Amino acid sequence: MATVRIALANIRFPTTPEESVRLANQAIADAGTQGADAICFPECFVPGYRLAATTIPPPDQAFLNRAWTDVAATAARANVAVVLGTERVVDDGLRISALVINRDGTMAGFQECAGPSSMEHNSSSIRMFTKPNQADTGRPRSPIRRIRSTRRRSCVVLPRTPAMLRL
Repeated sequence: MATVRIALANIRFPTTPEESVRLANQAIADAGTQGADAICFPECFVPGYRLAATTIPPPDQAFLNRAWTDVAATAARANVAVVLGTERVVDDGLRISALVINRDGTMAGFQECAGPSSMEHNSSSIRMFTKPNQADTGRPRSPIRRIRSTRRRSCVVLPRTPAMLRL
């Protein structure tokens, strides 16, 4: 059985969106140098987590597009797959997402994050659910697992979908 090395980006909180990209690129390069096959970043690492105590500028899709392209190029140079915690500007607002980038720098896609239910706040178990708006379309969506974390939000575990990493 092959061994896959996954790096977890346990790095300091960025003070600006630009710094988030610099820190992400450095972590990806370091992961590649150390032989990692993939690196995973915290939720909303780019452009930075929107907390009351932070001064992250308003959502900017143009900045995010440039950031994702830059991070994807770094992933290709380092030959490391990336799961980048980010956000997306969509028609109905801002969505917390994970951008999946393959080792060759191609962007495999996004995995959306929905807010935790009140049941998740009161339970430490793993549960399956479907992506938001399933009832609106009438079509089943890919199931994703949510694992309770120490934050108010839950961690997202990527399902086996076309957005999975190609290692």
